[in-house]
Amino acid sequence: MASRIISNLIQGRTCSKLLTYSHLRSWHIQSATYAVKKGGSAAPASKKKKFEVETDAKVLVTRLCGGNIYKEGEDPVIGPDEEYPEWLWNLRTSPQAIPLEELDQDDIRYWRRLRKLTMRQNNILRSKKPI
Repeated sequence: MASRIISNLIQGRTCSKLLTYSHLRSWHIQSATYAVKKGGSAAPASKKKKFEVETDAKVLVTRLCGGNIYKEGEDPVIGPDEEYPEWLWNLRTSPQAIPLEELDQDDIRYWRRLRKLTMRQNNILRSKKPI
């Protein structure tokens, strides 16, 4: 076995085993802990799914397009505004942070935002060169 590994190493062939010589003057065969890549091609690339985009204006207004979570069936119908809870219409939809003036001082978000704004202002002042 050792002679075959040595001959493979001399001939330049790769193998999954490695022959090492220890400080105790003995030869040891070490097996690789990873899989040896054999000939062949890689797995075929999967095709991306293309979803159909709804273009009918009437369907876009009356249905929740893409809201169907099942394989079969159709998208749910959007109901009138009176059927939904009142808090739904008060949700913030802007991606911008809440201004400091709108937060209450008893809220932890107020103090976190204040600390962030203070650190930002201090960093701006430090970056400016003195006159």
